[in-house]
Amino acid sequence: MKREIYVAAYATLLAAGTTAQANYIDLFTEPAGGTSVVSDASADGTPVYLEYEEPSGSDTILGNYRDLIVNKTSGSGTGESELKVEEGMLQFSNASNTEGTGIVQWDGQDSGEPNVLEYGLNADLVNQDGCGLGCDNFAFEAVDPDLDFQYKFAVYTTATDYAVVAFGIASSDGPLSFNIPFSTWESAATGTSGTLGTSSSWTVESRSGSVSMSDVNAIELILNSAPTGTARLDVSLMSITKSGPDEPEVPAPATLALLGLGLAGIGMVRRRRGGCS
Repeated sequence: MKREIYVAAYATLLAAGTTAQANYIDLFTEPAGGTSVVSDASADGTPVYLEYEEPSGSDTILGNYRDLIVNKTSGSGTGESELKVEEGMLQFSNASNTEGTGIVQWDGQDSGEPNVLEYGLNADLVNQDGCGLGCDNFAFEAVDPDLDFQYKFAVYTTATDYAVVAFGIASSDGPLSFNIPFSTWESAATGTSGTLGTSSSWTVESRSGSVSMSDVNAIELILNSAPTGTARLDVSLMSITKSGPDEPEVPAPATLALLGLGLAGIGMVRRRRGGCS
């Protein structure tokens, strides 16, 4: 119970700090405390799909559309794989003896079809408000599983220009927040890897063509994406945002005036000293 309260409170602070800046992918907040949930209780190979369009003026999802897709891949009985957005968190779970995959897509389009990327974001992730000199990395906030699991984060410029980075998250690392540079998707060679926390890691799994973060048309998050998923999994992800270096602070007009007076004073002192010598 304490962990749920902590995560929800942290998400609230994050949303307050970033909504106006538009440097987000998804804050996973629903209006009026609502919930978006999709579940699959049948391992029949057919995913279950839910598309969410945020209300006008909400401005918490890149492209205003979020597609939730869940697919139970194995397990007898009615145990479910479930994907849910609630209280500032994306939550994915597999019931006991159940394996499944959750997918979140941001493509800026109302497709009406499950698991179909439309490549309609038309987003410049670098030159947006809120990143000062320009956004240059993805920030993943509080990835918190109860078992080790894998997820993938794919960025598409076109259907044939994309890069996929796979993350192996260890439950022993606890709630894990980290930043990954845009250059990982744009230029890092397949097989490039790095560490996260103590026991977690990331790897460039695949790429095709040329990816530009100034021209992004679809983003896809695939949870529990290992060839054989982890059964009895519960994982939470608080938000995906973008960040970058801040612009140097511009002095206010009053500050500039005081600076000018100071420089003038220095000049007068120098002239007086010159006259006494």
